[in-house]
Amino acid sequence: MSDRRAVHAEILKLARLLQVEPARLSYLEAVRVEDLRAFRDQATEALFAAHDGALRRLAATSRLLPVALVANLARTTFGPVLAARVAGLLEPERADDVGQRLPTEFVADIAIELDPRRASAVIARIPPARILEITRVLARRKEYVTMGRFVGHLDDEALGAALEALSDEDLVQTLVVMEEPLDLDRLIQLGGRDRVDRLAALPGSPIARPRRRSRASSG
Repeated sequence: MSDRRAVHAEILKLARLLQVEPARLSYLEAVRVEDLRAFRDQATEALFAAHDGALRRLAATSRLLPVALVANLARTTFGPVLAARVAGLLEPERADDVGQRLPTEFVADIAIELDPRRASAVIARIPPARILEITRVLARRKEYVTMGRFVGHLDDEALGAALEALSDEDLVQTLVVMEEPLDLDRLIQLGGRDRVDRLAALPGSPIARPRRRSRASSG
């Protein structure tokens, strides 16, 4: 990925984190991508560390309540932002039990607000079929930044399900803003070489087209 494209991707992710339009952060285009990434990490830490004590008490209290009640409170009272903050503080099994009782649309709302690094053990417990459903919702909403942040936290089976849910165009938009470096071999293994070739041919794709061998070199 070129430096300019990497900077643009970081601005998109920062705008998503701060819930502002990317155009409002266009003045950051002259900043180095490493500095933008460091600032985004600091902003994420500040947002998720805020009210940490109160969130931990809320998570502890939720352990005393029936799972069905916690799921209902998350949807009707807490909302996706608070639910995302608490998700990483629950035991993975408990968070998974709650998540299974939530509508897919609401789980997608939580995913948008979640820092995957704080809930990787929870993400690992989500069945591939559920990953497929959530990915379809996020793709319909064009939440490419959200999907890009989760790629590095999915095992092969879950990532394969996510790839199945995405069109080629949606997948390219996700690859542009993904957090982890692109593993082309893994993408070929899960998506197939033909699909990778199609992705490489799309405008703005971060995948370079393979060079064709000349007749002279092939002879």
